[in-house]
Amino acid sequence: APMPLRHLLLALAVVAVWGTNFVVIRWGLAELPPFAFAALRFALSSLPLLPFIARPATGWRTLASFGVLLGVGQFGLLFLAMHSDISPGLASLVIQTQVFFTIGLAMLLRGEGLRPLQILGFALALAGMGLIGLHVTGAAGSAGVSALGLLLVLGAAFSWAVANLVARSAGKVDPLGFMVWSNLFAVPPLLLLHLWNDGASGTVAILAAAPWSASTHSRREAPLPTRMSPATPTRGPEIARGTRPRRTRLPKSAMSRRDCGPRSPRAAQS
Repeated sequence: APMPLRHLLLALAVVAVWGTNFVVIRWGLAELPPFAFAALRFALSSLPLLPFIARPATGWRTLASFGVLLGVGQFGLLFLAMHSDISPGLASLVIQTQVFFTIGLAMLLRGEGLRPLQILGFALALAGMGLIGLHVTGAAGSAGVSALGLLLVLGAAFSWAVANLVARSAGKVDPLGFMVWSNLFAVPPLLLLHLWNDGASGTVAILAAAPWSASTHSRREAPLPTRMSPATPTRGPEIARGTRPRRTRLPKSAMSRRDCGPRSPRAAQS
């Protein structure tokens, strides 16, 4: 049966939000170190909503595993690469190799197979990745990607693939609650990585230099991409079956939060 128009528009909305998300990431990375920006992203995606969102019906180990894989493995490595080693456009393409890793892990661990059309799409995507690989340079210059940047984003894609399997093992849970509570577990390791890489003195200097603009970029980047993340469990199957997932009601005060403070010029112009 053809996809209903409403579902098609929802899918296109996910694509639009996810794609523009990479541009906002680049703006934020011009003012904050990668791990600090990632920690701020996940803190703003979790802490403000924890009092209003019930913990999903899954184990703490599942929540922690998903949060660390998504926060440290995927976004930590992705932000590190995008800081100076890969352009936002190429990063948004290379990160989708998570599809290859997810399929490979599902075949290896779950005995799943590929259909002929999937094999064709797999081969076409590999050819595209090969073209990107031909333009890799020693440093991220005009090509937009260095060898280190490519390796970091491939590592992020692999972490995303493992997170997909963890999300699948969670079963049918509230997707919003799953994302909010799992994001909490990404914050401590990201902060530790930031302190190890930049030191406490560097953190104080960074926060004093650009408190408003960096937090504004984090608030723009965190909520929608996190809620619409392709790794979020149960959302896709429920839409496919034509049923509505359980909604979590928030107080109006929590739903009307707006950005505050002055907005700095976009650092990406440099």
